[in-house]
Amino acid sequence: MFVVDKMVIEDKQDDVNVEDLTEVTLPDETKKKLGPSSKDAYSVLEDLCLLANSEKPHFLKLDFLHKTFALELIESVLTNYHELFRKVSHTTVYNLVLLLGIAQ
Repeated sequence: MFVVDKMVIEDKQDDVNVEDLTEVTLPDETKKKLGPSSKDAYSVLEDLCLLANSEKPHFLKLDFLHKTFALELIESVLTNYHELFRKVSHTTVYNLVLLLGIAQ
């Protein structure tokens, strides 16, 4: 996915402009500052999780997406960007699990 590719490039940059960071609230109510591409990737992934649970997305302008297709897209991101998820903390991975609705 192009949005995740942009996030990977952004993550490798050393010169982060603090003014470009946006604070987001994660499912466990913690806050995290993200760059523009990271915020977009997070928003898309969050919306895919919502759509997989038959909920209304916040970022994507979609009314409906088949659950199996949403899950396939999420699986594709996790499969193709596994190194990215390996380097994040266990808390971040847990937040993703919360987004998927697996942990209650």
